[in-house]
Amino acid sequence: EAYSYASFEDRGTVSRRFTGEILDRVWAEASRVRHTTEAADLDDVVGETVAVRATWDALPEPVEILLGEVDTLRHPMSGEPMLARRDVRSPETMPAFVRFAPSETVVAPQSYVVHFGPHQQAVRDLLDLHGVQYRMEAVWGVARQRYVLDSVRVASRPSQGVAMQEVFGRWESIPAETGAMPRLAPALVVPVDQPLGRLVVTLLEPRSDDGVIAWAIVPESELTAGGSVPIERIPVP
Repeated sequence: EAYSYASFEDRGTVSRRFTGEILDRVWAEASRVRHTTEAADLDDVVGETVAVRATWDALPEPVEILLGEVDTLRHPMSGEPMLARRDVRSPETMPAFVRFAPSETVVAPQSYVVHFGPHQQAVRDLLDLHGVQYRMEAVWGVARQRYVLDSVRVASRPSQGVAMQEVFGRWESIPAETGAMPRLAPALVVPVDQPLGRLVVTLLEPRSDDGVIAWAIVPESELTAGGSVPIERIPVP
């Protein structure tokens, strides 16, 4: 992101140059980038540990950072105080938190089950956009896990137009049903053993910070304390 206190012209120039450098590097190493991304997409993560939430992580050693200074001016249109960058660069050595590390992980299940409800078509549309494979069928006679909700935290300020959500609760086991299957609405069954399996976990795991619950595709109105998330897991046998 461009330095927020730079002028609009400088921010535009810097952003253009930064984007150009990235594209030039990707073009120069296209085969390596393609191989790396394809290998990641094909990685079988069933039964493996997958990160669902992340936090900032520092580089192994401190680095030199150029610090600037600002003047407080009045905005020419609104009259409100604004900060304008001075042409000052002061090098300081400090930790650089410029990458992410897992803060919460799960063991990837065999499949996810998205039950029927107002959210189901929106989830299906999202999976279609990503090219994720799934099937529609009634789920019966198979052991599963459901996430029982204690509470839901909704952000007070929207991000990209969405009030982000975070659920808290616990997993509990559902024994396999026995006897004749009653008439059930078809569920969305999404296997993790497929290309983009890691993405499946990211999208459908309830605690994921970038999934369908976090982005309110499954809205707060369908998440009631004491109830369960309408997405279940079929664990690895």
